[in-house]
Amino acid sequence: MATVVILTALQVEYAAVRAVLVDRVRRSHPLGILFEVGRFPGVPQHEVAIAVVGEGREKAAVGTTTAVELFDPDAVLFVGVAGSLKDEIEVGDVVVATHTYAYQGGKESRAGFAARPKVWEAPNALLQLARHVELDGVWKSRLAATLDGRPPNAFFKPIAAGDVVLDSRNSSTASRLQQHYNDAVAIENEGVGAAAAGHLANRPVLTIRAISDKADGLKQAADAGGSQPRAAEHAAAFAAALVGAIPAGPACGRAEDLADPPLPAASFTQLVQPMPGAGPVYAVQNGTQHVHPTAPPAHLSAAEFEAARMVTPAGSSTGGPLPWTVLGEPPTVMWRSRLIPDAGYAAIVEVHLVPAQPGTRLEYRRLGQLPEQLVGLGREARIFAVGQAVDHAVRDEAACAWTNDHRKGTVGLACHRNGQRSAWLPLPKDSLGAVLDPDELPLQIERMLALLLRIDGPAPDHVVPVIAVEPAEIVSFGSVKDMPRSTATVRMTQGPLRVPTDEALPGASLAARTGDVAQELSARLEHALRASR
Repeated sequence: MATVVILTALQVEYAAVRAVLVDRVRRSHPLGILFEVGRFPGVPQHEVAIAVVGEGREKAAVGTTTAVELFDPDAVLFVGVAGSLKDEIEVGDVVVATHTYAYQGGKESRAGFAARPKVWEAPNALLQLARHVELDGVWKSRLAATLDGRPPNAFFKPIAAGDVVLDSRNSSTASRLQQHYNDAVAIENEGVGAAAAGHLANRPVLTIRAISDKADGLKQAADAGGSQPRAAEHAAAFAAALVGAIPAGPACGRAEDLADPPLPAASFTQLVQPMPGAGPVYAVQNGTQHVHPTAPPAHLSAAEFEAARMVTPAGSSTGGPLPWTVLGEPPTVMWRSRLIPDAGYAAIVEVHLVPAQPGTRLEYRRLGQLPEQLVGLGREARIFAVGQAVDHAVRDEAACAWTNDHRKGTVGLACHRNGQRSAWLPLPKDSLGAVLDPDELPLQIERMLALLLRIDGPAPDHVVPVIAVEPAEIVSFGSVKDMPRSTATVRMTQGPLRVPTDEALPGASLAARTGDVAQELSARLEHALRASR
């Protein structure tokens, strides 16, 4: 589930967004700002909070900061109307700000005005989704036409924001914009405040404005003709479509938040047939997610790979024993806390695939390229939310990509030079701590295992799957369906709960039976947690 906040400056803008929102409930901040929280039709997986914060950049900044404190949103949209600075941008058209200029910054001297602007770029992930919303065009299908009878268009251009209501093409402000900010196509008042507050709070903020006048001296006439409600409706429609395009991120670490969209109905046999050269195929059968590797690892022949798969649908559970091999001593594990030490108030489940024996080490020139690849892999698999800041670096001979969210918990991927692959996600939590749901956890682990198998690193013959949770004292058993809870039993022993093992699996068996391995790791963690009480 993702949480999106939509802020407006004017009542007419708020009314347009509110008209789309259903199942509304009120929630207020101690500062007095009142939000309504609900969902958009057809988008049940996202929570949407809306508020009207008033005019001006200061109120926009306070509203954005308040929204971040109250909702910890995945994205903030500032939605409303604006004046056009270009003849080709018509009344009713929507402008999505690629950049927001604080155009009033500068130095005034005898030589004249020298611009010293501040510029905030739009978050790329949200901007990319917005472009696809316009290409799809569904957002405008239920709208009335613009004032000249044509359907509205969306433009992706810079916007100028300041404290001036511009209604003339011949004013000093208009001349300044023409001279110093010639690529800006619209002018409004609040975008600077929202963008600055989002930047400080490390939250993606996107400005969406629809044109209500041409800033040409005819604003009063345009407003009297109903251009503001019409434009506000267009901006709200585009914002709602954008919210619907945002994939569900790992806001609470639940398995369904991370799952791929359901596939079309078909038999499992049809679903798992790979295309030549394709990557892993994800399928769903009777509510269970399956992963089908399309080719054997490089160190295995096709015959060995098929033998390891035992003609079992990949990722599914057979109930039969896995081909474990007992090692003389457990391998050394690079635990997450050594790489990313601070997880905040969240219980993090970490899964590691450790080579059973020393093997080929990753070259440093490849190690340096892996962090960005891990970011891309995590965004593709949607363990990193849209617009979410993702840190990436090489730490202690391991390529890492991770989020640094102290409220939701860190999410990350890593690949060590020795071939160890690691993934970690937060358990769902409420005010009483984290919940380990025995029905949900195997699905979450299976998702992580499937993702680890896609990392481009050394492929050992045998791997040791390892699981841990940290901190364990805030974890209790329960069902995510019962959250939030009124009571919980906590673990008294402090610190991490690590379940290392001296048992290894063939790499092909792991790839072929991720479901069985995930269930076994979940059972081991559950047993260790119960024993620790």
